[in-house]
Amino acid sequence: MRRLVLTCAAAGLALAGVSSAIAQELSPADQYARGVHAYFSADYAATFNALTALIKAGSTDPRAYYFRGLAAMNLGRQPDAQVDFAKGAQLEAQEGTGSDIGKSLERVQGRNRLTLEGYRSLARVGSVRQRENKRLETYDAIQMLEADKANPAASAPSGGELPAPDAKPAAPANPFGAPAEPEKKADNPFGT
Repeated sequence: MRRLVLTCAAAGLALAGVSSAIAQELSPADQYARGVHAYFSADYAATFNALTALIKAGSTDPRAYYFRGLAAMNLGRQPDAQVDFAKGAQLEAQEGTGSDIGKSLERVQGRNRLTLEGYRSLARVGSVRQRENKRLETYDAIQMLEADKANPAASAPSGGELPAPDAKPAAPANPFGAPAEPEKKADNPFGT
């Protein structure tokens, strides 16, 4: 009997080692699928562990953060869920792949989904504001460049005026030559 127990224990350890080796060999898509399947099977600890391994492997898929956050919410780990929701929303806003993500989250309903959607909305608004600020900065820079082209004297450094672009420098006076003729005034037909 004791031999049977030891044999079963050894077999169990061997299977655990094989399953961890298989988990390490899963593609990112398979690892994600495993986590989501565990989530919908209400195995939130397995979801959290599978998606943590995926994220540690370098995944930037917002869905991995969302489902790990949802699992954390169900495990009573709200601070972890908030961090994951914020990170996932940031990644989603940068990548702009909302339609695929919405489809992945269709089956998730209730209070946790509403919480997640709040993070997604805030990230989208922040992304739009950031793009709009960048657009306005670019517009302002273009306007300043055009204003500088139209009025180069306005952008001249203080302490001196810029010469007119077509002006030629005045010839130096000849100290040994004949005096220069005074300029003739134009005839004024109404003049005095």
